[in-house]
Amino acid sequence: MSDLRTQCRQVVASALNKLISANSLSVEPVLPESLLLETPPNPEMGDVGIPFFTFAKTFRMAPPMIANETMKIISESGDAESIGSFFVVGPYLNIKLNKAAAAAPILQKIREQKADYGKYNAQGESPLNGKRVMIEFSSPNTNKPLHLGHLRNDALGESVSRILKACGAEVFKVNII
Repeated sequence: MSDLRTQCRQVVASALNKLISANSLSVEPVLPESLLLETPPNPEMGDVGIPFFTFAKTFRMAPPMIANETMKIISESGDAESIGSFFVVGPYLNIKLNKAAAAAPILQKIREQKADYGKYNAQGESPLNGKRVMIEFSSPNTNKPLHLGHLRNDALGESVSRILKACGAEVFKVNII
């Protein structure tokens, strides 16, 4: 997801720089890192919002106008289709990220590696091979009644211990009462 956010910054910075050159403004180019990415208060407003308040004085335009002009440039260039859908909400340029495009490479890697996904690092070695790990979690106790909190912790502890064991660690389960 962070890669999509980086791409959003680059697309918007490129559009702002085109707006600078189109309006013959004598300001420094906008760097992608200088753009502020915010999470909109409402999920219908998208996943990311970029405010244009900071550019109002340098561009000598109202923030909603900067957002509209930037949106026009982005839609004409067609650079943003793989990132998601861009739309203007007042002085913000909001983006609904294409999460399926971000997940596709990860899912493809999982399909290729099948059962071995996550067990080995880039060098083909098990990252936890030979390491000793102690997992402490509650276990069923015959002297005390179980409740939902016990079951949750039991499931989490057992899952983590199995994952670590699959990665090559020597796992010691410690049951607390």
